Amino acid sequence: MTTPLLLSTLISVALSVGELEPQVPIHDAVLAVFEGQGPRQGIIPAFYGVDFTLGFIHGEISPDAPVTVILPYAVGDYYIIRIGSGESFAQIPSNLEYVRLGQYAIFRAEPAIAAGLSRYGWGLTRLNPIPQPGERIQHDRPPATVQADSNILEMISIITPESSHQLITELSSFATRYSFSQGCRDAEQDVFNRFGELGLNATYFPFQFGGTNMRNVIGEKLGEVYPESVIIICGHLDCTSEIPEQLAPGAEDNGSGSAVVLEVARAISPFPCELTLRFVTVSGEEQGLIGSDYYAAYVDSQNENIVAVINADMVGYSGPYAQDMYIFSDGLSHSLGALGASIISEYTDLDTVPYYETFPRFGSDHYSFAIRGFPAIFFIDAWFDFDWYPYYHTVADTVGNLNMNQQAAIAQAVAAMAGTLARPDFSPRYVAGDVNGSGSVNGVDVVYLVSYLKGGPPPPDPILRADANGSCSVNGIDVVYLVSYLKGGPPPFYGDCR
Repeated sequence: MTTPLLLSTLISVALSVGELEPQVPIHDAVLAVFEGQGPRQGIIPAFYGVDFTLGFIHGEISPDAPVTVILPYAVGDYYIIRIGSGESFAQIPSNLEYVRLGQYAIFRAEPAIAAGLSRYGWGLTRLNPIPQPGERIQHDRPPATVQADSNILEMISIITPESSHQLITELSSFATRYSFSQGCRDAEQDVFNRFGELGLNATYFPFQFGGTNMRNVIGEKLGEVYPESVIIICGHLDCTSEIPEQLAPGAEDNGSGSAVVLEVARAISPFPCELTLRFVTVSGEEQGLIGSDYYAAYVDSQNENIVAVINADMVGYSGPYAQDMYIFSDGLSHSLGALGASIISEYTDLDTVPYYETFPRFGSDHYSFAIRGFPAIFFIDAWFDFDWYPYYHTVADTVGNLNMNQQAAIAQAVAAMAGTLARPDFSPRYVAGDVNGSGSVNGVDVVYLVSYLKGGPPPPDPILRADANGSCSVNGIDVVYLVSYLKGGPPPFYGDCR
C-alpha cells in the first residue's frame, strides 16, 4: 500500500502500525488517515487536521487507496489526544501502542486502558464512526450580534465572584470526582438536588463505562411557547489527577464549567422562557467524552430539536494574561460563536478569542453534539501551550488558582446567551394592586393594605404588588389610589422598579 509523501513525513509510529493487506475485508470500522481535508467516498470523517483527515472505513480497501490504516488489529475503541511536546510523548509507557500525527496521538484501547490516557495530554476524545447527518431544521437562527438588555443585566447580576467561589469550593470539597469513584456519584447527587431546589425537572441519564455505572445529571425548564426547541447548557462534572482514586479536587477542570451550569440555572430558572432550557452536567468526560457521547447519541436517536449547545470547560483561570475566553465553533455553529463573542463584549469585561472552524474542535463535550450535526460551541480560557493551565490534572487544581472575576463574568455571559436564545418573560409575576395575592383587585385588597400599614398581617409578597400607583414604594397613597380605582378611577400599574 502506498503512503503519500506528506503522510509519510507526518506520521510517527510507536511500536507498530498495522496496514491492511490488499482486499482484506474489514468487519468493524477502522480508522485511517489520508492527506488533505474534505469528504471521501465511503469514508466517515472523524477529525480534520491542518493537512490530513482521520476517517472511518467499512468494507474492503483497495491496495492503491491513498490512506494509511491506523492500528486495525488492536483491540478497543479509537482515541485521539493532543500532546504538547516531544518530551510529553516520551512519558507514554512503552507497552502502549499509538500513532503520532504531529502533536496528536492516536490510541486504540479498551476502557481500562483508556481511563488513564488523559494523563499524557489533553482533550482526550473517543472517536466513533458516526455518519454525517443531514441538515437539521432549527426554530430560528440566533442573531450574530446583540445589544445589552436591561432585563438580562438584572437577571445575571445575581451571579457574583462570591457566589462562583462558593460553588467551586463546594464542588472541590468532594475528595475526588473521578468518574469511577463514589465521590463522583455523590457529586452527581448533589447537582441533582440543586436542580430540584431551583424548581427544575431533575433527572439522571445513566450509562455504563468500564464496568462502572455513571450518570449525567439533567435539570430541565420547559419552554412555554416552543417546548420542542431545546437549548443545552453543559459542562463536565468529573475530574482526574495523578492519584484520581484518592484525591482530585478539579476546581478548574471542571468545577469551573459545572459552576457555570449551576449559576446559569439559578439566574434564569425564576423566569418563564419561550424555548426549553436543559442544564446538563456530564460524567466520563476525562475518559474520552463518554457521558456526552452517550447522551448526544440518545437525543439524536429521539430526533430532538437541539437548537444550541453551549459547553463550558475550564473557564476560571487567567494566569499571567488578560481575562479572556476562547470560543470554538464549527461550520454549523458560526452564528452561535459570533453571538457568544458579542455577548461577552456587551455584558462583561472579558476579551474574546473566537475561532470559526470548518470541523468541530475535539476535546470537550460540545464535540459529541457537533459531530452529529447539532449547533454547538465551546468556551475555554486557554487552549494553546503558552497559556495552558499549569495545574491541569493534578491534585493542585484548587480554587485558589482561579480568577473569580473571570469565572463570574463567563457565567454571566453564558446566562445572557441562554436568555437571548430562550427569550425569558421578564414581566412581573404579580398583578399590580392585588395586595393579598388573590389574582384580582377588589375591596379586600384595600382592607389588607390598611391592616398591613397598621402593623397587621404579613407584608404582601412581593411587596410591590401593593404598589398601586407605580411609585416603587408602599404607603397610604396606594390606599387612596386603590379606593379611587374601585370608584372608577385609573387602574393600578407597575412602576419601573418592578
